[in-house]
Amino acid sequence: MTQQRETPISKMRDNPNIAVIGAGVIGTTVAKLFQDKLRNANITVIAEQYSADTTSDIAAGIFKPGTSFKGPTNEITKKWLNDSWQFWQDILKTPDAEQMGVMPLGCYIFSKENYHVTRNHLIEDLVPIYRPATKEELKMGPEGTKFGSYLSTLKVESERYLPWMGKIIVERGGKLKRGKVESFASLSNYDLVFNCAGLGAKYLCNDYDLVPIRGQVIKVKAPWVKYSFYGDYDTYIIPGLNGVVT
Repeated sequence: MTQQRETPISKMRDNPNIAVIGAGVIGTTVAKLFQDKLRNANITVIAEQYSADTTSDIAAGIFKPGTSFKGPTNEITKKWLNDSWQFWQDILKTPDAEQMGVMPLGCYIFSKENYHVTRNHLIEDLVPIYRPATKEELKMGPEGTKFGSYLSTLKVESERYLPWMGKIIVERGGKLKRGKVESFASLSNYDLVFNCAGLGAKYLCNDYDLVPIRGQVIKVKAPWVKYSFYGDYDTYIIPGLNGVVT
């Protein structure tokens, strides 16, 4: 008879104290998921910035991972993507989906230069539709477009999602605390600590390989745009629920 190894969660008391560092999409989602699984847990989200002041708030929010994305193994990478896709699909099936900022979205990827730009091996077998663009669809791309793909995916509007998640966390007895965590030692009174600090992990974890990237984002009112469009060099147009295009 083999002895089952106890996990930290199995050893915890019925009402564990759990800290989540960071209040972006990842941090608030982690906090709510633990409230779903451990109803008696005491959840505290600790962050310097909330909602409109986070990096998440201005992100376009489309489910389209970069092709360089990878976990420790291919199997783990696939599980991460499958679990994430299912999480958002479950939300889409609820009456709260629009209020949470989650919407289905069709997406075109066009290229003048390279067929491989229009492919994404990470999600081609995951999303319901991922196919080559037709000749007529290629005409929607910039002049000189030679290659294209169409896929059905989804988008998360963080400006709706983050406030909704924060509201639910508090309604369930969780706490949203504003502050900067200088070291994990300062959280020694918690049973579990989840690091969702994003770029803040560079200093919190001494992870100096973590560097920011910069993009230029403009939002305009264009309610007639119903599809997302990607071009060469990762340029894009992504519509939202309120007619505003990123």
